[in-house]
Amino acid sequence: MRKTLPLLASLALCSMPTIAAADFHWPANSTVPPHLQVVAMHDGIPDRDAGRFDVIVRDLANNPVDGVWVTLDFGAIPELQLAADPRDPEEAVNCAARTVRRLTSPAGVASFTVLGCGSNRTAQPSLLVAKVWAADVLLGTTHVSLLDFDCVNGAGANDFGLWLGDFGTGLPYGRGDWDGSGALGANDLSVWLEAFGRGNSAESASPFCP
Repeated sequence: MRKTLPLLASLALCSMPTIAAADFHWPANSTVPPHLQVVAMHDGIPDRDAGRFDVIVRDLANNPVDGVWVTLDFGAIPELQLAADPRDPEEAVNCAARTVRRLTSPAGVASFTVLGCGSNRTAQPSLLVAKVWAADVLLGTTHVSLLDFDCVNGAGANDFGLWLGDFGTGLPYGRGDWDGSGALGANDLSVWLEAFGRGNSAESASPFCP
């Protein structure tokens, strides 16, 4: 009987279907940028210059994975109001789940530009963190900032004034960490002024998710 057990185990393993390395979305081999800028738009076009966020999904053998859903999960950021319409037919917004998702390309890339704004009523002095998933695999997390603090007229003078208020507290309000450094400073202001000067986030991305 003892001799037959190893044989039966070997036969069982041989009969199992072979799982290709491409079936795995491997976090260690995939790329999740450390910072995501939520942006506004101009003439209905998302501000891709300021907001492009490219996730690259690779498998266990380091090959790009085509046609897998990548999901950005903003459930832990109550002050973020997502735009209900992403203005991109390749992106899908789930208002109830507070997620944005799209499929990877043959190069394994899911290239997002997330539209939204901030709710000043719930702004907290903490870093804003979103989760990034490939199918049901957690690839990592990313820090999130918002160009449009008040959901009115895109990135404008009032947002600048609100950022100055945050900066004056000395606390790490993540919504204005525009350079993704983890703290508020002069370089954040430089990043925002550059985006403001281009004018590509001059309109708030309404309608917003409820």
